[in-house]
Order: sequence, then C-alpha cells, then structure tokens
Amino acid sequence: MDLTSNSVDSFSSGSLSEPESKSAKVGSWNESTTVSVLS
Repeated sequence: MDLTSNSVDSFSSGSLSEPESKSAKVGSWNESTTVSVLS
C-alpha cells in the first residue's frame, strides 16, 4: 500500500514536470513493483 502510493506520487510528479523522464519513472516504478511482489 505504502509503496504503491509512493510510486504513483513519484510517477505523477515526474511525468508532469519532466515528460522526458517519463521512461525513467516508469522503469523505477516497475522495479519498485517487482521488489514489492518479490517481498
């Protein structure tokens, strides 16, 4: 729950302020999700 909220907030911020970093944010979000699933 906490990790998801964090990821969404980070993704939204990065996506809105830096469109070029969207890919980076997506990669980070996916990595975080993977860690969450493995945990």
